[in-house]
Amino acid sequence: MNEEPVRAGRVALLAGAAEGAGLATAVRLAASGMDIALVDPGPGAPAEETLRRIGATGRGCVTVSADPSDTAAFSAALAHVRSVLGRPSVLLTCVGGTEDAGKDHGGAPERYAAARRALRTLFVTNRAVAQEMLRGGGRILNVVRPSSPERGGGRGDRTVVAGTAGFTASLAPELAPLGITVHFAAPAGVRPGARPPIGAPPPTDTGSYPDNIAQYALCLLDGPSAALSGQGAYLSGSPMARWPAPATTPTSRGTVATS
Repeated sequence: MNEEPVRAGRVALLAGAAEGAGLATAVRLAASGMDIALVDPGPGAPAEETLRRIGATGRGCVTVSADPSDTAAFSAALAHVRSVLGRPSVLLTCVGGTEDAGKDHGGAPERYAAARRALRTLFVTNRAVAQEMLRGGGRILNVVRPSSPERGGGRGDRTVVAGTAGFTASLAPELAPLGITVHFAAPAGVRPGARPPIGAPPPTDTGSYPDNIAQYALCLLDGPSAALSGQGAYLSGSPMARWPAPATTPTSRGTVATS
């Protein structure tokens, strides 16, 4: 199994990642030396800010408007990325929970359709990009986005999380002999078996979920992580990324991070 870091000079493809965790991770990966491809049905203003930040790192970046749950559309997007940047060695696929799908339309049918779409997105993107990684190995991280802040995680989110965990667990042993690792991450609030805290929560700052996802992704790119696959992480933090990234300030006790 290839234990070299898959960073400098490589390509990371982020699917369904036009906001939140995907954008925070894109900036971190670019800063670590990777070219970035963003594939999403409709990259908007947040993606424009991300492009500016990636450009400041000096790395290449391409955005493609395509539905990652559609096999033909994603295949065409992948071919374009390959022609412009090269074959991706990192895939991060972001899928949404389903609570917001039924918020205004009242229904289990909407949540069911959203869950199917999320799991279909995982299948399409993982299968297509894994084919690109057969020659040199790679890393795949499947991420479940949190619900909107006013709703929190619910039944629908847990459906997507359970499906993502099961999909990752079944795919990991198939791809491990090929030097491809597969992991997933999801909000801590929808962890299976999670219970509401008793009493007031401790006054701790867990940061932002997108920034925590970005840090987790970087850990998975390090050489020793090649020995791990099929792992899941349930991460805490607020739904919004924190811009700008913390700066470092020298003090008499050394260098510390300040916001």
